[in-house]
Amino acid sequence: MILHTIIPQEHIYGAEKEQDYRFSDVVVGGVSMQVQDLGMGRARIVRLYSANLQDYLNPAYSPGAVIRFQPDIHQE
Repeated sequence: MILHTIIPQEHIYGAEKEQDYRFSDVVVGGVSMQVQDLGMGRARIVRLYSANLQDYLNPAYSPGAVIRFQPDIHQE
């Protein structure tokens, strides 16, 4: 359906809810990746930064997989 209107999209479909995603860049098992913090030492893999092609074939590092890790509390 196409709507031709001057009314903003947010008023028609409703405003999208703002979600607070906390992303971090971490290294787990020698593989650098971006993760979404789920709390309680768990994180969901968002993307891999690794240059090693074998890391992309490892199902444990597939995007969406939940991993356990200890966040680094030391900030430089």
